[in-house]
Amino acid sequence: MTKNKKIKFNRGHSLLEVILSSLILAILLSLSSQIMYASLRVSREKSGLAFIRKEAVKAVTWLIKDIRRTHGVSFMYNLAPVGDVPVAISFLTTLGNDAVGPEPTTGIASPKWKAYIVYYLKPDLTNPETLDLSQKYLLKRISVLPVDTYYQSVFNNYLSKTKPLQFTDLVNICNESVTGEVPRVIARNIYGLIVVEHEANYITINIETRDKNPRGGELKTLYTARILMRNTILQSH
Repeated sequence: MTKNKKIKFNRGHSLLEVILSSLILAILLSLSSQIMYASLRVSREKSGLAFIRKEAVKAVTWLIKDIRRTHGVSFMYNLAPVGDVPVAISFLTTLGNDAVGPEPTTGIASPKWKAYIVYYLKPDLTNPETLDLSQKYLLKRISVLPVDTYYQSVFNNYLSKTKPLQFTDLVNICNESVTGEVPRVIARNIYGLIVVEHEANYITINIETRDKNPRGGELKTLYTARILMRNTILQSH
């Protein structure tokens, strides 16, 4: 007895099935690429924010460490002392370039001043202002011991007086024409350094940093610190 066997042949996909499959694949690829692009953009944005936050934290940390050692009378906040410096601050410090730390003057519990510290913003020539980006600034720091009769009563071993830095000396420092110590770059991508409060024994300061945003424009971060100038209390004159 013979049995008839049915043989099935695999037919190829129809044109409609091919078109639908290709369309679904294209949609999936498009969605995948958009997700990858969005993830990359967010990652780059987070990386940019981390960088400018780190720069702001560095700036604030240095400023707090230095300003808390000074006296309020010596603290000066100057806007545009020279053409390419939008802001500069200067004040006395009890720390010098020697190995000896803060110490009192002889015979009286009064700080022994050892130098002036100046912070100022200088344009970062590698990151100039463009149509969609602000001018980036370097935050620079320098410690100076000026030689002038004006400072004789400030830097001595006895009853020292507290005086602000002379404006002419500040101008020379900001022009970087002072010989000796080289200014140190403390932070980059700084947009603003603003003293929003200046009282007898404390200040409140804002540090703003900016960097390019992958989505266009700029990323911004702002740090605020209130700093007590401790030697204002120790030395009342």
